[in-house]
Amino acid sequence: MKKFLLSVLCLAAFPIFAANVTDIQMVKGKCAKQSHIAEGKIGSDLTKQRSRFFCDTAILTFFDNNDEHVMVTFVESKSHTRPHVGFAGIMDDDGQIMDVHNVYIGTENYPVNEGHCKFFFKKKKMDGIACGAPIDQEDRRTVPVVVFDAK
Repeated sequence: MKKFLLSVLCLAAFPIFAANVTDIQMVKGKCAKQSHIAEGKIGSDLTKQRSRFFCDTAILTFFDNNDEHVMVTFVESKSHTRPHVGFAGIMDDDGQIMDVHNVYIGTENYPVNEGHCKFFFKKKKMDGIACGAPIDQEDRRTVPVVVFDAK
């Protein structure tokens, strides 16, 4: 039931993709303390302008039969107020690196020029995910970075 509710949450937040979804997988775990969202003026030192990002679940949504078009959404399942962060893009042939094309913070969609997610495996079981991509808007930059440790 919990998986179903998270799937509905994911589809409700991104209704444009709902018709193309071929699979949804939920991975329990925890965002590492390195996970954050940094914001500031482009060119400024963003290391001092970070807000910690918390999560306990990664939802992987696949949009085609070849598992190439993927979105990873990081959520804190018990939170009613924290926005989720999602990274969508195209997987490399090895299934370990995803080139990020769009970032979602809450219900906002931001196209990005560059960004990546790396998927880590231990004996064919997902061990972790690391994602990051800069979002540039006018003279401002927002950089979500998520380091997720799977259970």
